[in-house]
Amino acid sequence: MDTLIQIQRNTTNAHQIKAMNSIHGTEVKDIITKFFYRSNHLCFQILIRIENGEMVPYREFTDFSEYKKNFSELQQAKAKGTVVKVLEKTFAPGFAVPKVA
Repeated sequence: MDTLIQIQRNTTNAHQIKAMNSIHGTEVKDIITKFFYRSNHLCFQILIRIENGEMVPYREFTDFSEYKKNFSELQQAKAKGTVVKVLEKTFAPGFAVPKVA
């Protein structure tokens, strides 16, 4: 039983590593916030524009203080040139992906 649990944990950790991308702070050109409403809830999405012009979604928040904390950390990472980890699944739990025209 313990072996099965250990295998499941290793598989989960391996999946999480694959789902994570790294962006070096010196590659970050701009940090942009998109404000929008979803189901009458104000949401904050942080987008990172990298040097090649690509827009990479960082994370989506419904809590302003959590958003502000992450935004400040990204600004510091950009200034210091440290690595930023970006998850492929970036949306706040419990919300569907918004349709953008």
